[in-house]
Amino acid sequence: MEQLTARKIFEDFVPERIGEDRELAESISGVYEFKILGEGTWTLDFTGDVGIVREGESPEADCFIELDGDQVPEIMDNPMKGLRLLMTGQLKIAGEYSLAEHLIKVFGNRDGELAST
Repeated sequence: MEQLTARKIFEDFVPERIGEDRELAESISGVYEFKILGEGTWTLDFTGDVGIVREGESPEADCFIELDGDQVPEIMDNPMKGLRLLMTGQLKIAGEYSLAEHLIKVFGNRDGELAST
């Protein structure tokens, strides 16, 4: 079985989850920059009709998130892990902090719960 990595999540899961979901893009209406240490940087842009994910930094980002690559699958599997990482400084959020709350809509299932991996 292939190991789930941050790259796989941003290249496969996220585009599939946000593609053509106009309601999702409208409900978020912001730009995120994810700096995933050891794997790369991705931008999630919800300012258009649908969300777009692309590799690379964004000068238009409203919310900046930084964490280790091996922590991304852990957070998807257990949302409380993200809170613990934030409280211990291992997950960093800058910019419009309130936008981070919307990420459950992106990384979660249609009911707002995190997707199991």
